[in-house]
Amino acid sequence: MSLLSTYRKYAPFTADRLIDAANAILTSGGAPTLTKRTLRFYTAQSVVPRPLGSPKFARYGYEHLLSLLSARALQDQGMKLHQIISEVEEAQRGHYARLEGLVDNWLSSSFAGGAVREVPVAYDEANAAEAKVGVLNRSISLTPNATLHVVAGTSLKQELERVSEALNSVLKQL
Repeated sequence: MSLLSTYRKYAPFTADRLIDAANAILTSGGAPTLTKRTLRFYTAQSVVPRPLGSPKFARYGYEHLLSLLSARALQDQGMKLHQIISEVEEAQRGHYARLEGLVDNWLSSSFAGGAVREVPVAYDEANAAEAKVGVLNRSISLTPNATLHVVAGTSLKQELERVSEALNSVLKQL
């Protein structure tokens, strides 16, 4: 039984609990986490179905969690929003198996230690002077809790050698 399917028994969720559950699953696989803003966007775009109940007492079921994670996995694989919407409709009809498999495979293959992905640089106020917003960087998931980002245009091998030396130095200091 996958970690994702174990969350079925915890539904219904509040918005905060839904995000907590999604992030627990994502971090277990080393994937980046989601925010409530992402949930609101996906709901507005009909990727994730509207919650049950009034806005003040909104509740989300397992199909919402599965739709949210499936959308994230499909987006990461380069699928466009209109394609994602048609793919996640299965969860809204109660057909979970294929999407559970898709999310499990995505988490186990995309974020396994050493997986290299190209990701856009996010704006970072602390490093705004050096940041090249929108430039693709390499992102290497080392462990579920540590990811290395290498600036585009640098030699990956040389940078990894420098990181290795820096990590050895830090370990000696501990």
